[in-house]
Amino acid sequence: MPTGLKIPVRVDNQGRADVESNETKNTQKILNLAFSEGGDKNPFQSLGLDDRVIFSLKTPAFRGKALNAVNNILNKFPELVRLIEGTVEFENKVEGEFTITFEYLDLLTQKVETFAQRFFKTVERTT
Repeated sequence: MPTGLKIPVRVDNQGRADVESNETKNTQKILNLAFSEGGDKNPFQSLGLDDRVIFSLKTPAFRGKALNAVNNILNKFPELVRLIEGTVEFENKVEGEFTITFEYLDLLTQKVETFAQRFFKTVERTT
């Protein structure tokens, strides 16, 4: 059974690091970190979703690029999750906000779970 630090990081009643032993919550935590907004320009450390995919124009080619990005991230965790085909949805209801949702099979618990991640476009101000 995998364990990891609870997020937000805190201590337990005995003063030790508070550890999360719930497998579903650990998998959700890993996916939240994996699907966080990337944008790291380091070619040796490709983390998160590239913001160029998240906030690109929503053309017909966008869905293919976005699905490819989701599959590439999930392929890094073949022992944890399996994507339920046809469940990936991309929403862009509000300007500057983007949401990805999908269902996956948690291979540790054998339960179907839903993942949702919301991204906000930050405006860089120059003064």
